[in-house]
Amino acid sequence: MNKLNRLVPLLLTGLTLLPTTALAQTGRLTVDADRAELDESQGYSVYSGNVQLQQQGIDLTGDRLTIRRPSNGQLRATMEGQPARLTHTPDNADGPITATATSMTYDTGSRQLTLEGGARIERGADTLSAGKIEYNLADQRMRAAGGDSERVRITIPAPDVSNAP
Repeated sequence: MNKLNRLVPLLLTGLTLLPTTALAQTGRLTVDADRAELDESQGYSVYSGNVQLQQQGIDLTGDRLTIRRPSNGQLRATMEGQPARLTHTPDNADGPITATATSMTYDTGSRQLTLEGGARIERGADTLSAGKIEYNLADQRMRAAGGDSERVRITIPAPDVSNAP
């Protein structure tokens, strides 16, 4: 269980960096897409067709990205895809963290990140999969729930015990 306590924050580090860096607007944020619709008066933008968002080592891809900015200064961003994919290698990690889901949504007001539809987070051989994964950055709590035909699954490889008697 101790390894699980260390694994979950490492896996989610890549996911939490996207919203905080996008919100802080540090570095260059680039969105490439086949089409874009922007409506500043309504506070939203929609990017569709081979969408790719990049910022400081974070790569988020999918079919459609919707960003809503109500007048209160909050931000809600949703990437949808078959699947939507987030890849990031944190500075202190051994390798990349990859997350996939049909939908990934981050809300700056609640500081909640939600992955829905075949949600999966991978770091090396460590994986967490569920129908839905919710991670609240404010209190650092995570909830995973299965769907109609899916259960929550965490896979942690056993440590190398080749020198064991």
